[in-house]
Amino acid sequence: VHVDLVPIDAELHGDYVNDKNFKRRFQQWLNTLRKEKDEQIDKIKSSYKNAGQGPGFFFLLLLNQIF
Repeated sequence: VHVDLVPIDAELHGDYVNDKNFKRRFQQWLNTLRKEKDEQIDKIKSSYKNAGQGPGFFFLLLLNQIF
């Protein structure tokens, strides 16, 4: 299991519904996290493939909604 703690800076606090600029910045931030997560998963999968191991099991949880 790999866990990254990501700080939520003040710039990530705002009005997602009514502030289009904030929404755009927040979505860019979240998309960057998703891209990094996908790259990390690809790296892990590749290491299993190169070692001749089975595909392994990956349990992923990504919170897609901010409450």
